[in-house]
Amino acid sequence: MKERRMNFYVLAGTRSSPTVLALTLDNQAQTALTDMMTGLVQAIRSGDHVEFEAGYRPGDGEIVTLSPFELSGGLSVLANAADAAVLHALDPAAIDDVGLRAIAAIEWEGHQPGFIAFQRIEPRYVLKGERWRLMFADGRFVRDERPGLEIAERVDALLEGRTLYAASWPRAHATLDLTTWMREATVVEMQEFVEHRKLTLADCFDAETLADTAVRRKIASISDRKLLDKCSVQTLRQYAVNFGLDLKVSKGRIVLPSAKKDFKAVLGLLDEDLLLFEPTSERWVANSKRRP
Repeated sequence: MKERRMNFYVLAGTRSSPTVLALTLDNQAQTALTDMMTGLVQAIRSGDHVEFEAGYRPGDGEIVTLSPFELSGGLSVLANAADAAVLHALDPAAIDDVGLRAIAAIEWEGHQPGFIAFQRIEPRYVLKGERWRLMFADGRFVRDERPGLEIAERVDALLEGRTLYAASWPRAHATLDLTTWMREATVVEMQEFVEHRKLTLADCFDAETLADTAVRRKIASISDRKLLDKCSVQTLRQYAVNFGLDLKVSKGRIVLPSAKKDFKAVLGLLDEDLLLFEPTSERWVANSKRRP
């Protein structure tokens, strides 16, 4: 039977250029954190899992799974116990300077991680040394100048084998580089989209100015779903009326507006964001592209 033990690390730097440092704990903190993380990991394992799908925003309590997922770059050191064992320890004197982003708890099975649990650490949870910080201890407040970390009772992402469980997508993305799972349209795809036979451009339309991250993701999603090839311009225009969206049409083509707000509204329609529930005639902005 392989030996199991848990060690803790901090992730510093940036997502694209991370640094990993060992987090040294006393026995009491080691035991308490190990117990807490073990319980949180078990809760994720038994939670409500949904497979990642571009455009889907998980509901409360849903855990998105991404597979296959592997640690890359500077984080790959966490994939082997021998490599992790020689990491430098976090220097408390530099705690406010290294750019702490997360902690990682690893339960080792021999030299391989059984799991890696990540918790996002926001800047306000990094306690730098302060001359006049007062902490409550033994029935009264005492002066404590020491730096430290506040650790919440949660796990934001869990890597087990080659599957990543994202309990909080925003915090998981802030901790790990998930950009490859959030596809954006390339320059070529953007050009192909605006040149589609069912689209035309308004005066002063400037794709380069309009193409922020959200727009590129919308265009990638629309292109992948091939909605413009499936629906007629007239059908889309009639459907848009239900939501108060005045879809301009010229010579049988949808006019893409030059104003960013109006352009994004048209993209929302084409990306199937607008939902009409016929039994009640209720209208909604859908938060999911996940099919039943």
